[in-house]
Amino acid sequence: LAGLQLAGLNLTSLLLSPLSVLSHLVNNIFYTAMNESADKEQNDKSDHKTSSTGQKRWYLATSKPRQEKRAIEHLTNQGITACCPMISVEKVIRGKRQLVEEPLFTGYLFIQLSEQSSHWSKIRSTRGMRDWVRFAGQVAQAPCAMVQVFLDADKGEKQHQPVMNLYEEGQQVHILSGPFAGLQGIFEKHDGEMRSMILIEFLGKQNRLKLDNRQISSKQ
Repeated sequence: LAGLQLAGLNLTSLLLSPLSVLSHLVNNIFYTAMNESADKEQNDKSDHKTSSTGQKRWYLATSKPRQEKRAIEHLTNQGITACCPMISVEKVIRGKRQLVEEPLFTGYLFIQLSEQSSHWSKIRSTRGMRDWVRFAGQVAQAPCAMVQVFLDADKGEKQHQPVMNLYEEGQQVHILSGPFAGLQGIFEKHDGEMRSMILIEFLGKQNRLKLDNRQISSKQ
């Protein structure tokens, strides 16, 4: 949690909206890259290389669709350190509730390399990989504090608690976001894997809403 706060984030935003966290992360990386690009133009290039080429840093890369695990496996086999944060999500699949492990940031990986590493040329040709994320023509660096949070979580005991809770028919729920945020409703049924049908009292009438499971909670 401390690491997330250092990165300008909080645990609640991470769990409820991983896409907003990714947006925050990408913006952070973009401004970092722009600042570093300006610094490089002002500083002597040779002095900069001698001080930073041996230091390992985390960089942001993209994988092919739904091939994050495959990419991590093949990167690891080549001796390359990579990280793909995962979350446990409870879904309804073929009418049954199942706990599924999914990437927190779909299609993105964190890769640790030094500037002088011989592995740079291997990344794009690695199975499951697509390319580096670049800003201002340079490979984007990821905040170390952010990546360290994910690494620490992987080392600790995994608590397989679903991020998206599923509910029973007739259960009272709270709407967390959207135009009806703050209202209470009654869970009616699941609508596929990611959405639910909710009944709310609005303007004296009972209305049926279709909401993303991230928008509702059993707790206020």
